[in-house]
Amino acid sequence: MRIKRWPSFCLLVAAGLALPGCTTQPQQSTAPPVSNTLDFSGVGTNDAVTPDDVLNADPSATRLEDIGGDLMLYYRVNRAMPPNLDALATVTDQGVPPNEYSPGANQPYVYVPDGLWLEGHSQSVIVYDPALNSKGARWCLFRGPLHPNGSFSVEVVALPDSIFHNYKPAVAQ
Repeated sequence: MRIKRWPSFCLLVAAGLALPGCTTQPQQSTAPPVSNTLDFSGVGTNDAVTPDDVLNADPSATRLEDIGGDLMLYYRVNRAMPPNLDALATVTDQGVPPNEYSPGANQPYVYVPDGLWLEGHSQSVIVYDPALNSKGARWCLFRGPLHPNGSFSVEVVALPDSIFHNYKPAVAQ
């Protein structure tokens, strides 16, 4: 007994031929055209673009991040905090210390090797900006607890000045 499949086959072919004619028109986008180029004209002064302009970051926070990285490397190599920020030159690629001046105050950052502490907190302020930022906060570099392997974490935080003044030098025991 043979099954007749011709009618089913013909119906399938006819449907396949009809499908290309059943198309929908793509909808026009109402979004503005997207550009693959970045326009930095007018950013900064004299059309010069700095990394801070591109990242929209505070220059003081960026400098403190750099100092924090150098402090971690210095501690890892020497198993001690440096006596001053100039000593970081021994661990930088160029052999020069990082920029130690606050861009807002044009004064050197304040370095406290033993840290400023707030009771009940495990992180201490080890470097801070002598000037307040535009929001009335002070950029601070916090150091986390020291680990036996010679590492610690750092974090840059804009600390309100009213809170910053609660941090005190470590008490010698």
